[in-house]
Amino acid sequence: MSNRSLPHTEEDYIPYVFETLRNKKNRKASFAEIRASISRSFPLNRADKERLPSLGCPRWHQIVRNLKSNKTLLINYTGIREIPGGFALTR
Repeated sequence: MSNRSLPHTEEDYIPYVFETLRNKKNRKASFAEIRASISRSFPLNRADKERLPSLGCPRWHQIVRNLKSNKTLLINYTGIREIPGGFALTR
């Protein structure tokens, strides 16, 4: 994304989710672990950190949760699959 004043998209976060899973011995991580990893390594901007009034959480938290709804992107992009409470790497 060229304009960093806009929030990042699902596609921007997937490489960070992939790295989190790849670095785990069992290749699985909870949403909390993924959010912690992203908050340490992803260049979050002001738009990402904006709290969503309807959900009470930062926008980027919701985008990470939305990844589970985008199964085609996850499977085709990195071999990530949803597991209860998080994601696992299948490749």
